[in-house]
Amino acid sequence: MWHGEVPKLLLLVVICISVADFVDSQTSAATPPCSLQEFDCGDSVCIPSDWQCDGYWDCGDGSDELDCGKTVFIGATEDIRIEPPGYPWNEHWRFKNFTWIIQTELDRKILIKFHDFDTRHEEGLFLAGDGSPENGSPFFRWSWIKLPSDILSNGSAMWLRFTSYYGYSRRGFSLTATSVPLTETLECSSNQFDCGHSVCLKLGWKCDLVTDCIDGLDEMNCDIPLVIDLGADETVEITSPFFLQQSVGYDDMKWIIQTEEDHKIWITFRALRLQYYEQLRVGDGNDTSGYQNMFFEAIYSTRDTPDLLSFSSSVWLTIKSQRRSSSYYGFGLSLSAVSVPSTEFINCSSKSEFDCGHSVCIGRWQRCNNYADCLDGRDEQDCENLCTPWEFHCGQSHCISGLRQCDGSEDCSDGRDEVNCGN
Repeated sequence: MWHGEVPKLLLLVVICISVADFVDSQTSAATPPCSLQEFDCGDSVCIPSDWQCDGYWDCGDGSDELDCGKTVFIGATEDIRIEPPGYPWNEHWRFKNFTWIIQTELDRKILIKFHDFDTRHEEGLFLAGDGSPENGSPFFRWSWIKLPSDILSNGSAMWLRFTSYYGYSRRGFSLTATSVPLTETLECSSNQFDCGHSVCLKLGWKCDLVTDCIDGLDEMNCDIPLVIDLGADETVEITSPFFLQQSVGYDDMKWIIQTEEDHKIWITFRALRLQYYEQLRVGDGNDTSGYQNMFFEAIYSTRDTPDLLSFSSSVWLTIKSQRRSSSYYGFGLSLSAVSVPSTEFINCSSKSEFDCGHSVCIGRWQRCNNYADCLDGRDEQDCENLCTPWEFHCGQSHCISGLRQCDGSEDCSDGRDEVNCGN
């Protein structure tokens, strides 16, 4: 028995429990749930609601960037610009999924026109479908750096979804959605490939080892070489697989471009990048075996690649394209080929160019530079002096260091070392 006295130890325990309960109640009262103007990250962390779905992880677990999206309504003849959060400067996207549901009046459709598209291959993925994402499968799938053609919904509603992975994922995309009449259609032209559902590809993208149609139709029944038919005055754009894009693999590509009998093929290179032991070869006709009728060859990295003109109504191209691991950018070519009348020809400028024959013109500065730019090496014949590969030939047996070429200061007496330097 305690005889009316409470032991000190028991009293101390009771006091400690009471104090702990009081502290818990005070802490709970001091940390109310997030307000209506805030997003709850959990663990008593609240962020402003406009930070949600802005392309940046603000919650520790990234929950503020999950399952983001919005619904927009477009009135008749109205349009709206759509871009992912942070476009175009948000290089470190951390959101994983953003969905737009676009609606218009019941008797209208939605036309999508792309202005920009730039993502890593398969790491920034764009999907589009009719209706809502819960009820409809996508009819369009896109990734990489090629600008898509217009796409059109079947009805008055469609959805768009952009998924990116953690880390650097390039610019993203920019597009305009417009409400158009229900009678609006998209028809593929003769120099386009039809993927179905009004999705048209440039003909040069068929059989290029990159799947563009959502069902892969553009990469089915492909033969090598790829044969491209051009009507009179038509143009085709050709880009080798994964050109200037990080990817893996190794491929030899061959193309045959042919047009009407009274026309030729004019080729303009937008870019050509070759690594060691890689070659681009071009010839007349449609026989790539044994490189028949070859009139142009480029080895290793090439700048100032000249325009080329076939002698006949067909021309072939072959390129060995090295695509390396993700730490390297791909190499290859990007060009346009146009069908021109057979009366077209290329004349080399006597002042600034050297004639290699077969309408192949190179810069006069490439003459006698100890590197054969002409197929038959005529640009290196009858030279007064051959400089070393690390020097630039000014003419009249005068060589300067290659480092002094295009350095902003004329070192050759005629200034040829500062010609064709670009920007």
